[in-house]
Amino acid sequence: ILNTANPAFTGPVAVSNGVLEIAHSQSLGASIQPAVTVAAGGALALGQVPNNTITLAKTVMIAGSGPDSLGALRMDYDALQYNAFKSVALSDDAAIGGNGPTPLPYNGSRGRFDIRNGTLDFGGHTLSKVGSSSLILTATRAMGVTLGAALDIQSGVLGLETSTDLGGSSANTAAVAAGAGLDFYNLTLPVAWSLSLADGAHLSVRSGNTNQNIVAGPVTLTGGQAILDGQTSYAHNTIAGPISGPGGVLKAYGGTTYLRHPANTFAGLISVTNSLLHTYAPGSVPSAPASLTVSGTGEFAVRHAADGWSTAQIASLAASGAFTSRTAYLGIDTAEADLTYTADWPATGLSKLGPYALTLTGDWPVTGPIRVHDGTLDLDGFNGGAIDLGAYGVQVGVDNWAASCGILPLSGSTAITTDDNGYNRAQPAIGVGTLGSSRGVLTLDDNAFINGRLHVGRDNTSAGAVYQTGGVFLNTGGAAADGRIGESGFGYYEISGGALTNKGYTQLSHNSSAYGTLRVKGEGRVVFNSGTVAAQGTGGDNPAAYYNGTLGTRAGFGHFHLSGNGTLDTGSTSLDLCMWTDVNSYNNGWGFLTLDENARVSANIVTLANRNSSPLAVVTLKGGVLDTKYLRKGGNNAAGNTAQAAINFDGGTLSVRETGSAVRTGANNAPAILTVHSGGAVIDTPAGIGATLDLPLTPAGTGVAFIEVNAQGSGYIAPPAVLITGGGGVGAVAEAVLSDGAVSGFRILSPGTGYTSDPSVSLNGGGPLTGASIRRATRGLPDALDGGLIKTGAGTLTLTAPNTYRGPTTIAGGTLIPAHEEALPDGSDLILAGGMLVLSGGAHTNRSTRVTGDGALASGSLTTASLVKDGAGTFDISTRITPRADDLDAAIRDAKVPGLLEYRLNGASVNTNAVDTAAYGPVVQLSTRALFGNAASSGGGATLNGAWWPDNSVYVYTGYLWNREPTNVTWTFMQNMDDTFLMRLDGNVILNKGFTSILPYRVTANAGTHCTVTLSPGPHALEIRAGQGGGGVGGYWTKSDG
Repeated sequence: ILNTANPAFTGPVAVSNGVLEIAHSQSLGASIQPAVTVAAGGALALGQVPNNTITLAKTVMIAGSGPDSLGALRMDYDALQYNAFKSVALSDDAAIGGNGPTPLPYNGSRGRFDIRNGTLDFGGHTLSKVGSSSLILTATRAMGVTLGAALDIQSGVLGLETSTDLGGSSANTAAVAAGAGLDFYNLTLPVAWSLSLADGAHLSVRSGNTNQNIVAGPVTLTGGQAILDGQTSYAHNTIAGPISGPGGVLKAYGGTTYLRHPANTFAGLISVTNSLLHTYAPGSVPSAPASLTVSGTGEFAVRHAADGWSTAQIASLAASGAFTSRTAYLGIDTAEADLTYTADWPATGLSKLGPYALTLTGDWPVTGPIRVHDGTLDLDGFNGGAIDLGAYGVQVGVDNWAASCGILPLSGSTAITTDDNGYNRAQPAIGVGTLGSSRGVLTLDDNAFINGRLHVGRDNTSAGAVYQTGGVFLNTGGAAADGRIGESGFGYYEISGGALTNKGYTQLSHNSSAYGTLRVKGEGRVVFNSGTVAAQGTGGDNPAAYYNGTLGTRAGFGHFHLSGNGTLDTGSTSLDLCMWTDVNSYNNGWGFLTLDENARVSANIVTLANRNSSPLAVVTLKGGVLDTKYLRKGGNNAAGNTAQAAINFDGGTLSVRETGSAVRTGANNAPAILTVHSGGAVIDTPAGIGATLDLPLTPAGTGVAFIEVNAQGSGYIAPPAVLITGGGGVGAVAEAVLSDGAVSGFRILSPGTGYTSDPSVSLNGGGPLTGASIRRATRGLPDALDGGLIKTGAGTLTLTAPNTYRGPTTIAGGTLIPAHEEALPDGSDLILAGGMLVLSGGAHTNRSTRVTGDGALASGSLTTASLVKDGAGTFDISTRITPRADDLDAAIRDAKVPGLLEYRLNGASVNTNAVDTAAYGPVVQLSTRALFGNAASSGGGATLNGAWWPDNSVYVYTGYLWNREPTNVTWTFMQNMDDTFLMRLDGNVILNKGFTSILPYRVTANAGTHCTVTLSPGPHALEIRAGQGGGGVGGYWTKSDG
């Protein structure tokens, strides 16, 4: 045993007897040469050291089977040495092995050593795999594969991984004995050798797509049953060569095995107890159905095609009695065309494969589970439209490869029902996007019905989407069976009609890798049951039973987005954005709630960012009503967290139905940020409610104005989740817009506020065939800075914090009490439209006060330029009012929004189209940034000061130029732009270079590069167009006058 490094040793190494064990990569010296020679009777062994710490760079020449028949090369320990050898050569027949443990089905995690990124030189000899260890050839090239070269796998496992190339042909044989295994892992090159599989021999697969792990040579089954298995249910492997011999096969695990040869001749039994055995044609399984048994959870699939299984042959198979378990599956692969199958279905599960549609019209007297791997499964005319699955569920999207997409449309009065086992019991799942990289789509229309545990986007790379325009989805999830839209993968649920009812615990985005969106549109209704928790095992007969828990987001990205007349009601339970739960050790998450148009959300309370580390919760009220007792940031999270919460007020209503603080802050938390956008903050307090707003309402600052698509991608089954991070701000929210499966643009739901640099934007999930990408996100100032406060409802709202919103204060109902001296921002105009303002002895100064209908102004004092009473009704005044004679022009100046609107028109350097045809913009900029400096075009464009300027495009700036003086002022304007330039003031062209279709054409040669214009006091409309054809772009200036 050589335990240490011997870097100074440079001599030859020969092992002629016994065992030489090395425990260091340099135990035999540091140099690659000379080689190590192991003669018959000797063995070179790997020592007991930590995983992946030995790499022997020398070539090892071996012969014989070692001193104890356990191999001339061996590992005897429960360890992993992925990089053990680079080069091994046989000088005679030799064996490799050792006593390292290798449990079956093989998973590659114990007793393993590799020949990696190197060569295995057979030298025309036979290599035997002996002992219980596993030898894996990873990215290794076989040499010396002459007619005499062979593999004899007597025990343990021999594995082939990735780009390993065995070379050879069917003249070379790999024999696998009983209890031994030949294993594949993402093997890219077909194996051309002949395989001989004994009774109990394992042909296994750990990972791989449909074009990997292919046996191209002939296979002989010597007797009994060879075992087809592996580590997971996700992998694929193919036996393309002819299979012969007296033996049979047992498909026991390991994903999907394809028997692709149409004329096999093997005679043994065929058993499928787990995973999927796919058959190209009846001749692929020559002794079936007589010798076929499908039991357990096994799946036997037939390929319907002209050279595959006919409809009559499938019907005969279905009626043969081969399917002995309701949990097993008969699968039909519609490989070439749509198929309408009219025969009855056997008493087993139903599986759909292949890209074309399968329509079933027969009966299914004894049901089982349903799987849709790929293509469309039409069940609307099946079993009379009433399918009771009992204890079994549905999986839509099962294949672990993204090119497939399972689709299950339910319409008319079709009903799929599953057992509801009551509170705190496991429930049959309705899974959409389940295994691996699978994609699935479930549609629910008309009066269709389905019930079961809602489970969309299960695995990390899966993608599932539900589109509901009518009918009912009853989610029986709850305690012990949480419903999820995005468990570890991507989940999307869009409901524009009908109802989604949830009986208990349901989340958008459970794990940190998950992305979940609940998109409620039109007349969609979502209900989360509440009240008294049902007794254990009860409630299954009551759709309104409550199975405990709340609705919310957890450690990933979750977005509740409602528009139209959509509704979401959680009753007496909370709606949690980043809920307190142990997933991801209580850390992180992104939770969003967006209301638009006439949508309504009713929740007992709304919790925000109640997790440790750095969660973010954002509520955006663009329209509709959020009806709740209060919102609360944190509550359980520990000290030291950097949680953030933002509430974007932009025209929607916050209805507060409990006396007390409307937006609360838990211990260990910084307060939420309340931002007033142009739509204003609308806060409603019903009769009898006295709410307080204890946090400042601040005006929106610089936000995310535009997100530009770079590549649109293709094949999306749902809009990807848009996540905006960084940039120093908070609260920006956007959704992707799809057109024919591609991302055509983005809708900014809220620009957020406080961004000091351009944030990062990522697109997540959506199940695309090719993903979209983003060129950049651009910041901008708000289009308008006049968002105010509107108080509605018969109750009272008291403002206890200093506010700086810029718009008017409107009291449309009840009473508004500014209890802080800066609660009403200086200059905020007052509109009393049916409510009372109580100034509480304070003083307020503004420019105008207007009363429409009834109203009251009590206490304190008001200094205003005007007070106007319109319409019927009575206005009661008990406030001291003092007029002011401010200069109207100053008011106008104060109200101006600084900056210019920036656009970009694509297509030509002299584009004169209207700005409403712009490919980019409008974005508010404080300068003509695209004209400052110059750059050379590269890759189709150039970037100036963050502005992307593609070839053949025009940047446009519009706005107003103000003469602030009381008299006329003469201005001088100059241009020196590459390539074109056009400037208008008050609609008149004053500078024109290159826009030859517009007169006057000002610039010829070097003349006309500047002009003088006399401007009267006040604003003057300004438009600047600068164009780029190609090459250099931008302004060229040199200051030379000192």
